[in-house]
Amino acid sequence: MKILDQRFTAAAQRGRYDENGKVKQHIEVSDREYSNALTTVQKDALVSNGSDVRKLTPKEYFRLMGFDDADIDLLVRNGISNSQLYKMAGNSIAVNMLEFLFCQIFDNNNEIWV
Repeated sequence: MKILDQRFTAAAQRGRYDENGKVKQHIEVSDREYSNALTTVQKDALVSNGSDVRKLTPKEYFRLMGFDDADIDLLVRNGISNSQLYKMAGNSIAVNMLEFLFCQIFDNNNEIWV
C-alpha cells in the first residue's frame, strides 16, 4: 500500500535478540513510501507519524484487499474476532488484482491467450 499522507510512514513491530540473547519487541520505521505487505500477522502493518504508532484496523485491511464496507460489516456482525479478521484479510487476494489477472488471461471467448 502506498502511503499518500506525507505525515505518516510505514512501520512494523519486530522481535530482535538483545545482548543477553532474549527477544525484545521494538518498532522499525521504514523510509519507503510503501508499507509492508499485508500478512496474517497484524504487527506487520503499522503506520507512524514520527511519535505515535497505530496498527491498521481489520476494516482497513479488507478495504486494501478490495472488499466493500457492507461485506466487512457482515463479518463483524457475525461475531468474528479481530484476530480472525486479520488472518482472513491476510490470507486473501486483492479482488481488483484478481479481476485484472483474469482479464489478462482470458479473452472474450474464454480462450486462454497468455
